[in-house]
Amino acid sequence: MFVWKNKNNHYQRNYRPFIIPSSFYNIVHVYRFTTIDAISTLINHFESCYRYSIDTDSDRFTNELSLVQVHSIPQHLPSFIVLFELNHLPSSNTLLFEKINLLFRFLFRLRQYYFFLGIDKHRITICYSYEFIWMTLVGVID
Repeated sequence: MFVWKNKNNHYQRNYRPFIIPSSFYNIVHVYRFTTIDAISTLINHFESCYRYSIDTDSDRFTNELSLVQVHSIPQHLPSFIVLFELNHLPSSNTLLFEKINLLFRFLFRLRQYYFFLGIDKHRITICYSYEFIWMTLVGVID
């Protein structure tokens, strides 16, 4: 641990922090109070974006999948960082849920490049319980 602290101090003294201006990206939380307009904006963005990274996080108490993070890598800025809060999604019989489902279809359509971070087969299959159709379109990439 002492070596790690020394390395960290060395980096802080000798290198400037890596900063991405906030004008280069937009952060969108997707949950039950997200507007349909916000989802429509994301759908429009991902219609023309074919590269993005995906990461997931689990609930620290239940260890169940609770967050899917998608960071678009578009040809032209700004990019989007989309945080899908799975435990706070709207009811599956709402228009908002259908729009979110459509967004997932765009994200996981064929001919995409996926950069999965920290996703294993167990965590990815948990998404079936959220009734998203997108899981039938994508396989786990090792």
